[in-house]
Amino acid sequence: MKEITESFLQSLEFAKNFTQDIEGEYYYDLEIGSLCFISNTNLEALEKGWTVEFFDHQNFSFREKPDKLVEAISLLKEVHKKD
Repeated sequence: MKEITESFLQSLEFAKNFTQDIEGEYYYDLEIGSLCFISNTNLEALEKGWTVEFFDHQNFSFREKPDKLVEAISLLKEVHKKD
């Protein structure tokens, strides 16, 4: 797999969230502790493909390396200390 797909995000248990701006527009997110992975919207994905970033940290972006996204999620879940 070379690109992130919507079904791939769903398989990683990302939650689907609808925006309030445009009817039918949505994005996905996944929270691990206080960190949040967030995707672009479905409308943006039509043009550029799905991208996942850390919320408020656009320097960490996953687009064409879904295996690296899986690794990052697995590592964060493993080291996350639950209160």
